[in-house]
Amino acid sequence: MNNIEILQKLLIEEIIKKEYNQEEFEQYVQDQAPDKEDLSQWNYEDLKKCIDQFQSLKKNQKSAFTQDKEIFGFQNIDEKLYSVIVSNQHKIYIDNISLDPYEKIIKCQQEKFLIENDVELQFQISHPQEVRDQGLWSFITFKNIVVFQIQTFPMQWKVSRTLQEFAELRNIICQYFPEKIVPRFPYGGLTKLEEMIPKMEEIILSIKNLLLIYNKIPIIRTIQPCLWFINEVNEQLLQKRLKDELQKEKRYNLQQKQTKTGEIKVSLTFDGYQKFLDQSSYPKNAINILNQVILNMNEFFASQKKSQEFLGNAAQYLFELTNTLPKYPEQSGLIEYINLVNDHFNQIIYEIDDTCALLDNHLKLTFAKILGSHKSYIRLCQNVYEIKNKFVQDYNILNKKKEEFIKNNDIKAVVQKVIQQNKFDQSEFDKLSTESDYLKSFLYVQETQQIQQLQDSLVYMIQQFSTAVDEQFKTDLLKVVANFGGFLYAKQKLCQKYTEQWKELVNKYEIIKSKQN
Repeated sequence: MNNIEILQKLLIEEIIKKEYNQEEFEQYVQDQAPDKEDLSQWNYEDLKKCIDQFQSLKKNQKSAFTQDKEIFGFQNIDEKLYSVIVSNQHKIYIDNISLDPYEKIIKCQQEKFLIENDVELQFQISHPQEVRDQGLWSFITFKNIVVFQIQTFPMQWKVSRTLQEFAELRNIICQYFPEKIVPRFPYGGLTKLEEMIPKMEEIILSIKNLLLIYNKIPIIRTIQPCLWFINEVNEQLLQKRLKDELQKEKRYNLQQKQTKTGEIKVSLTFDGYQKFLDQSSYPKNAINILNQVILNMNEFFASQKKSQEFLGNAAQYLFELTNTLPKYPEQSGLIEYINLVNDHFNQIIYEIDDTCALLDNHLKLTFAKILGSHKSYIRLCQNVYEIKNKFVQDYNILNKKKEEFIKNNDIKAVVQKVIQQNKFDQSEFDKLSTESDYLKSFLYVQETQQIQQLQDSLVYMIQQFSTAVDEQFKTDLLKVVANFGGFLYAKQKLCQKYTEQWKELVNKYEIIKSKQN
């Protein structure tokens, strides 16, 4: 049933609610238009006109039938919505129909159904535009901001977001799902439209990739900041909520979510931190090795290009040699023989070029894979640097709490006084109990366990990724060495064959020359 049919049906039921007789009204409608038996065949204007005529006809009459409290056509709607419709909360007028509470409940139920059933969302991103900032000091600064319009289907949500808010969304996803490797959003520092125009395609692609991750992990739609990002219209309120969530970074419960890392206990000590540093040094060494391999490959390509140019000019050199030969009676036979040799050399050159083309294609594919691995190493190195800073920060905070507790001289004074007097005062006992509770809460705080689990998850993730990258790097290196060896061996054989044929040609030329003399 569409919206027009719903409004028509509510209009008819409003007539019934005013204690008119339903059967008389239906009979009246059938007499007025016998060919329109179904409600969908009526338009709103004709139905409104028919109702006005029926009201004027039955103005002074009252129906003897009892009003049925059920609203027909809504039997399948839940009780809460049913109670809203039959109550006075909804507003129905003949000239101007208003169904705000009813429509709001229906819309909320639809959105709740789409979110709970993990329906894949569609995002439409428009090109950015400059708008006036609506912040607290906007009437003084007159600052302009660049926003991207995002429309979410099938929710019909439309919001405006800046690049800084996209970077904050990426941080929130990383915060709640540390086992996921989310690509870095490198455009969070751009604030002016002229800076974004040269990179607009890359920016739009990065935004689409970030929203694609939003679809790939449906559970993030249950996290309130992520819902605010695609639904909240008030930008200042959104920024405040995002900031509050980032400040509560240590309070979220990681135990409620299943992760691939499992539950591995590690202690927050300098030994563990040293292992962490060892893990972080691997990407840097791997990047240096890859840079050296790339440099060697560039030098090899330059040498290969020179070899191809030399082989391509061999035929021209041979033709110039024939023009410099002395004039003998059998010169025509010698030139014909040299032309045959020239054709043979052209065939050799064709084979060499074909072989070089095949090797070039294979080496380019290998080179592309190595470049991809190189970018992955750089991204991993950046992530490791961020993780290291967070690790050090958490460790310093924990040590600071320990030092503050150890410096608490009040506990020492109370204990010493109790030992001397061998009795307890009620106020001192309460104070000591309070401090003991604080000690227990410090020793068993959930934040410390969560920090340990988070650090362990990150270290375990880096170990797994480093192992996989190390194996891939060794495989690519073996392929490159094998390709280089095969290519150099083929070059050596071709040059050796070329030299032997050239010597044979020179010997035959000397024999013919001696016979002419």
